[in-house]
Amino acid sequence: MAGFHELIPNVIKRRINQKRPLIKVCHPDRPPIEVTFAILDNAVNRAAWFLTEHLPSDEYFIWMSQSDARYLVWIIAAMKTGKVVVLPSLSNRVSANLRLFETVGARHMLYGPESSGTLEELIDKASPNVAARPGLSLEEILSPEPVPDFPFNNTYDEIKTKRFMGLHTSGTSEMTAILMHPDVPISPASITDVINQSGANSLICPAVPIENMLDYPPGLEAFSRLKHIGYVGGPINPVLGARVAKVTPHLYSLIGSTEGALMHMNYSPNSENWDAIRFVEVGQRMEEVLPGLYELVFPRTQTIDRLYSYFRSYPDLEHEYRTKDLFSPVPNQPGWWRFRGRTDNWVAMANGYKMDPTDFEAIMTAHPDVRGVIVGGAYRFRLCMLVELYDHLLPTTDEEAQAALDKLWPTIQEANKSSPKFGQIPRELVLFVRPGKPFLRAGKGTIQRQLTLQAYEDEIDALYERVENGILVSDLEPITSLTPEGLTPVLTQLFQQALDSHDIDADTDVFARGLDSNGVTLTVSRLKAALRSYGISEDILHGINISLLYSSTTTRSLANILSEYLSDGSNKVRSEDPDGGVSDMLAKYLAGSHHLGTPQSIILTGSTGSLGTYLLAALQAQPESRVRRIFCLNRATDAASKQAASLKSRGLPPAQVSSGRVVFLTVKDFGAPLLGLALKDYDVLLAETTTVIHNAWPVNFLLPLQSFEPSIAGLVNLLELAQKGARLPAVLFVSSISAAMGAARDVPEEVLPEPAELVLRQGYARSKYVGERILDSWALAGIANKRRAAVLRVGQVAGPVAAGGAWNPWEWFPSLVRSSKFLGILPESLGTSSRVEWVPVDELSKIILEVVDEVTRSDDDATSGKTKQRGAKVYNLVNPHAVPFSDLLPALQEKGIADKTVPLETWIEMLERSSYNQKSTAHDNPAVKLLDFYKSIVPHHGGGGGVKRNVNGETKNGSENSKGGEDDYTWRVNNTLHASPTARALKPVNTEWVKLWVDRWGF
Repeated sequence: MAGFHELIPNVIKRRINQKRPLIKVCHPDRPPIEVTFAILDNAVNRAAWFLTEHLPSDEYFIWMSQSDARYLVWIIAAMKTGKVVVLPSLSNRVSANLRLFETVGARHMLYGPESSGTLEELIDKASPNVAARPGLSLEEILSPEPVPDFPFNNTYDEIKTKRFMGLHTSGTSEMTAILMHPDVPISPASITDVINQSGANSLICPAVPIENMLDYPPGLEAFSRLKHIGYVGGPINPVLGARVAKVTPHLYSLIGSTEGALMHMNYSPNSENWDAIRFVEVGQRMEEVLPGLYELVFPRTQTIDRLYSYFRSYPDLEHEYRTKDLFSPVPNQPGWWRFRGRTDNWVAMANGYKMDPTDFEAIMTAHPDVRGVIVGGAYRFRLCMLVELYDHLLPTTDEEAQAALDKLWPTIQEANKSSPKFGQIPRELVLFVRPGKPFLRAGKGTIQRQLTLQAYEDEIDALYERVENGILVSDLEPITSLTPEGLTPVLTQLFQQALDSHDIDADTDVFARGLDSNGVTLTVSRLKAALRSYGISEDILHGINISLLYSSTTTRSLANILSEYLSDGSNKVRSEDPDGGVSDMLAKYLAGSHHLGTPQSIILTGSTGSLGTYLLAALQAQPESRVRRIFCLNRATDAASKQAASLKSRGLPPAQVSSGRVVFLTVKDFGAPLLGLALKDYDVLLAETTTVIHNAWPVNFLLPLQSFEPSIAGLVNLLELAQKGARLPAVLFVSSISAAMGAARDVPEEVLPEPAELVLRQGYARSKYVGERILDSWALAGIANKRRAAVLRVGQVAGPVAAGGAWNPWEWFPSLVRSSKFLGILPESLGTSSRVEWVPVDELSKIILEVVDEVTRSDDDATSGKTKQRGAKVYNLVNPHAVPFSDLLPALQEKGIADKTVPLETWIEMLERSSYNQKSTAHDNPAVKLLDFYKSIVPHHGGGGGVKRNVNGETKNGSENSKGGEDDYTWRVNNTLHASPTARALKPVNTEWVKLWVDRWGF
């Protein structure tokens, strides 16, 4: 068995005397070509000399041919010659391959002589940038005529990081592999001939050719003689797969990826679980991203690094590789999973719903006339379907398309029954592929969904343009007049359908009933369609936008506003006013609406992090009479799925997305104008927001201040939003105690007046300080306008102490505990961090909400009522009951972390030495990655920090053996204690909490 570091050319050389064929290349009309290791070694030498003769040294080159044994030969020849072979697919579009050539920078292309006709257009368009020439035919490359050995003397360490192959599309063992001859097309007949000729008892093949065998009786008979059939490259159609499973003893699935490798599976001995997968446990995990759907994720561990190449394909990934493959557990069969598609195959609709098209498409493709189906219509009100019939059935006229639709309609109705109401497809939105423009497919036959949808983008847009207005109003009563009485019925019907409730009348507060921004957007589109059908011009319709709906909360009042707008001739064209005059209406109808007790609509940035997740959960736990809507602003485009996983992993209730109470908005750049949001979304925030909790900030203590400028610009943009907001939102900035570590050790609850007072010379602390100063200045400038602002200075956030959830094991203290167990020793102190004034994250989220409540009720008066608050109010959010770390050591010792304790400096020295131990891994010894941080908390003046207990709203610590360390601060917490009952009742960090954290880490 080859060692992990043994190089493939050497493995072949070592097995050169093995007589059993490694590969058989089959042709229906010729004897098979048997490829032994000796022939393979000779072929590799021949290819290597060919490359040396015809290409410059150390050069990228492209190989394109039919899929056959030459690919293996060219790959190994590239290894021996130090070149890089790039392997595009023949089935790619010419334009796609040209872009690939340019991206890779390859200047030479070799191709199979038999593929010259297929590649003629590509070769022509790639010239002169890419020089193309015929390579070796299969017979030439596998000729047994000996050639001189091509020297290869490299060692693993010398070339372990050198590239040798570039893969663009999805594509040995002791058993002989059967490959097709390059001039044999993959068809049911040729597959059957190869099975019969080779005597093989197993077949591994893409799913599509297996499905095609069902209509070829000799092929099914050949299948019945095989012991095993494995399908790769994508799932097999459920209906067709069930038929195959009936005729073969063992049908099973293989799954892998170009970026990683073939995954390790456990298989059943028969076809019972033909459509399911059971993974060998190597450290991967299934992470729930939507209810009942799990994404396969590979964390970076030594085992996974040995088995798969994800982190060599993507060297910038530090912690995990997300496959984007979705699975659902098989009921009553633990460990078995069914493939459910890809995260990027789901269709996001305009109404906020997401549609999984897997079942729908499976039912449709089981129809004998259908070759392929794609459900599309992203960000539309209704979904559409693109249908590819078999070539002889492709419609060429509208009449033929209508006849084909009539024939398919019963199957479409059946598929619609499997879909939720919002995901059902009407007749009007079925589009047939026409001759000359088939679906784009990968080399393995699977449909390239996104590329095909892009290719049909114009046709899909035209389809919606023709029918969308009719679909939007198809189930609405027609408008009878533009009077309030004429508009009220249709508006009521619109809101009833948006809220899926008939219990809505003209005086119902639709926002209190849960109408969210998606519902508002959809209602505006349908309202404009109804008015368009009535005959209202596009110029007037331009002025009807989401701000108009937010200007009133009931159908009756909205009907009055809308009637006034439609009847007032001066409002019909306002090209200079981008919102069509709605701002004046908003000012009129929102005046006086800012009263105490109004339900809050809160912006929360950075909701997917640890603190953000608990803040979201705490906000959701409030009654809707206090918190009506939560806008989660995050940079990640998949924030909703990350949020779902984050909440679930902590045992917290899911985000209330379906009800519209929680809305996710993607803000890729907080520093961009309008936060980079669409105008309609920004308008919603302006109209609704009452409070902004700004929790998003990069945590990196190594970056200079200038690297945080985008975040600082983002804070300014949020202040601009608050300044323009219709409901005068309060702004709370989540800062850090590091922003207040100044020359004065008695830290008040106010912003430091001068930057020179900062002690910490790190960009992170300075950026938080700049943020505090900007917020304070903004609040001072707006005293007359009653601007409300608060700085929330957060100290060390600890793990949760309520049920569920764990402290992130990769943070500095959990890593210290894990590495202490690996080293067998614990540090006696935490140096300048020995004062433990930590606040559990779940308790901190409650404290912050209580502070929010005070700030939003304060109307800029100090809550004591004695003084008027000027500028931003500051809250130091630290535990008012600090304890020394030495009080917690017995809990760590009791949990078996280590018995022996040593000075912190000694512990750091042993940690550093352990980094040279080959048995040390990031999993077992994670603190090695944080060595610089632990060195930074070694006291400059000796001794770990001692603690002086909190008295009268202060928490203080000092160094036991010196005049003072970096953490010798007294934190004033009067504001925090006044605002927060939770803070007043907070316990000091204790041994029970420490034991709980260790249990949840599983150390």
